[in-house]
Amino acid sequence: MARIGERWPRWVFVIISGAAIPLITNIKTAEQYKKMLGKMLCDADARIIDSDPNFMHALMRSIQEAYRQGAGGPSDDAIAIYKDWGLSVSEIAFPILL
Repeated sequence: MARIGERWPRWVFVIISGAAIPLITNIKTAEQYKKMLGKMLCDADARIIDSDPNFMHALMRSIQEAYRQGAGGPSDDAIAIYKDWGLSVSEIAFPILL
């Protein structure tokens, strides 16, 4: 869904992303959140989540807080992540911290 931000105006992405707010804010347990994510998780992410019993709760609260004032901020973050940066991070030849 975040790739919409590459092709469509920001306001379209904010509306689409904002439609998820009721779902995100109504989840009350980490287990419900993990179930919602379901097959969206790759194997590596699932291993991290399963390795720490507190991780999913922290992730759930973090995402709920990100959307607390609306979808604008999370939408901007997603667009920044998925937008073409004009270079591949693998092309950087010296140590960096993102």
